Amino acid sequence: LLQSTVEVMDGFSEKWGFSMADMGFNLLGASLFAAQELCWEEQRIRPKISSSPAPYPSDPVFSTDGSEQTTLQARADELFGTSFGENFVKDYNAQTIWLSANIHAFLPRRENTRFPRWLNLALGYGAANMYGGFDNSWTTGQTEFFADPDLYPRYRQFYLSPDIDLSRLPVRSRLLRTLLGTLNFIKIPAPALEFNTRGKLRLHALYW
Repeated sequence: LLQSTVEVMDGFSEKWGFSMADMGFNLLGASLFAAQELCWEEQRIRPKISSSPAPYPSDPVFSTDGSEQTTLQARADELFGTSFGENFVKDYNAQTIWLSANIHAFLPRRENTRFPRWLNLALGYGAANMYGGFDNSWTTGQTEFFADPDLYPRYRQFYLSPDIDLSRLPVRSRLLRTLLGTLNFIKIPAPALEFNTRGKLRLHALYW
């Protein structure tokens, strides 16, 4: 629901535009809940989100006619805002979307195993160097800017990371269980293995 709302907002934005692929994934996520209830009568795989804001480059980006300059930090502030709340919802460069699967739920004879009920394995998807809906060019006033794709190539990232299903933690307090269930859409910070479309493999000691 959160991501679909963002996608509708993008559809009215000249900076991004509506994406059928993104909306399709959002609808797929909504269908995932119903499908699991029908098949297993429980949620074994949960969509989650994390956001890792990082400073944007302050190197000058010149207009196409060379008359003016700006920075990618200024462009990011314009697109994604400056507050934590805005960044969490809008900053696609910082976001990672996860599918977090509960390992215990898929084990045979799981009632007789001591494997932690709360331990998950998550697959993540993200992107980097996105400063426009379709390419890294934009207009400020009457001035056109273009970020060099050789310096700032747009690329995709894929992650593998352990996670925690907060709803499966052995907690007695009803209030705490409710709180944990509410926060269960957020991916827990953990080590992660990243592979990206630039052909690089990277290990993160802690990724969120």
